[in-house]
Amino acid sequence: MRTEFYYPRVATRTNYETWEAAGGKDTWTKAEEEARKILENHRPQRLPDDVVARIMEMEPGIIAV
Repeated sequence: MRTEFYYPRVATRTNYETWEAAGGKDTWTKAEEEARKILENHRPQRLPDDVVARIMEMEPGIIAV
């Protein structure tokens, strides 16, 4: 028997009254807010220097920043 559940981050699984009481944001609006939050807060880690060097060997036209 399957025990995992998927709970979407932007879609709602509540009834209409609960959704409306929580602000009634549609999926598009919630997705846009989530995307903005990710773009504002995400700080990717830099690749290790040896990986950058190997990539540059394989693709000489790439410019490292």
